[in-house]
Amino acid sequence: GDVPLGSGLSSSASLEVSVARFVEAVLGDAAFSSEITGYQSPAKVRALRCQKAENEWCRSPCGIMDQAVSSAAKEGSLLLIDCRTLTFTETKLAAQTTAAGKQNTTNMPVLVVANSNVQHDIAGGEYPVRVEQCKMATQALQQVNPDIQSLRDATMEDVENAKEFMDNEIIYKRAKHVVTENQRTLRAKEA
Repeated sequence: GDVPLGSGLSSSASLEVSVARFVEAVLGDAAFSSEITGYQSPAKVRALRCQKAENEWCRSPCGIMDQAVSSAAKEGSLLLIDCRTLTFTETKLAAQTTAAGKQNTTNMPVLVVANSNVQHDIAGGEYPVRVEQCKMATQALQQVNPDIQSLRDATMEDVENAKEFMDNEIIYKRAKHVVTENQRTLRAKEA
């Protein structure tokens, strides 16, 4: 396609998932026979395998989001990814309803993708630094609320209360960003 390399649009994940789907098509059910335990979905197993390939073979310490979306997302839907349980929840984009009670699909939400020409390089070090910053923020939050296991458990009130225990402004901003993004995605699911 026309996705520029390093643009931050999951180009490596989409390539990995495409190759994985090809291998699955060739191998059929045998593609899942050695790893499936319980009732894991093929999309989940595929995403985990692709993440592992990127982490171990490409030495790129990425998370699971890009592989999960490339593996499990469906047209016309959003995908809520729970990174603690590794569950994927499909959420349909809501169509507007007219005064007469009919769906007006002409006013569907529009997603705009623009090339900012900013280059991303997960293997270059940004991702592991941010992961470490999130761990530091979590440790600070645990000083005010020991029940917090990760940033997803925190509220903005927790973040504000723990600010004095955060080493610097970047740690605070990282915590604030993660907490507000989690809130935003959960609100989007409910909308």
